Amino acid sequence: MTDHTRLKGGYTATDNRLGRVPDWDERNHEYLVREVLPAGADVATRTWRLAALNKLDQTPRNRTEPPGTCVGHGWAHRRNSAPHTDTLTHDDALAIFNRAQTLDSWPGAWPEYDGTSVLAGAKAMRELKMIGAFRWALTLTDILLAVSHEGPVVMGTWWTEDMFNPNSSGYVKPTGADAGGHCWIVRGVNTRNRYVTCTNSWGLDWGVNGDFRLTWEDLSALLDRDGEACVPTET
Repeated sequence: MTDHTRLKGGYTATDNRLGRVPDWDERNHEYLVREVLPAGADVATRTWRLAALNKLDQTPRNRTEPPGTCVGHGWAHRRNSAPHTDTLTHDDALAIFNRAQTLDSWPGAWPEYDGTSVLAGAKAMRELKMIGAFRWALTLTDILLAVSHEGPVVMGTWWTEDMFNPNSSGYVKPTGADAGGHCWIVRGVNTRNRYVTCTNSWGLDWGVNGDFRLTWEDLSALLDRDGEACVPTET
């Protein structure tokens, strides 16, 4: 941990792993995931496979690597999850992050500034030909339907002090003070118990094999607080 890591856009974080910076483009409203989901589809219980060996840890391997690369690692996890079969590495995640820093809304790059936006990560993925297009989920229902029928969703939200330590069942609670912005993916929906399964980028020793759970209500609360939910699509 560090005190007040300097991020792009004038943002800071109390933990240097938190590197998501909010950046909403009003043109995103022209590309909504609800427009390409199956008509009349219902939310369904589903978890997209992500093998443990393909779960990444954003911890820098040396002092030349930035720590706040959650956007790069979040997007790499999206590509490593079904319906894809990629095995992107830590180096691939860093390449996504580095390119995103050149595509986002602010000048500068690591080591002057850490962090970047989910939107810039999506642009980097498209430029690197790892996705064809991307759309946005604006509501909890959009996210649940996207995970049910399209694939994992890349999230950018605030991360709070009470989210660092999942309970014995893997749940985190978005209460307490904001620590900074973070990027992670939602890759599972459970309709019976009304929770989502999420994957972090802090290694297999964190949470439950690198994963955590959020209730639907808590996911909705995070989305409502400057949250972003991006979904790669074919169109």
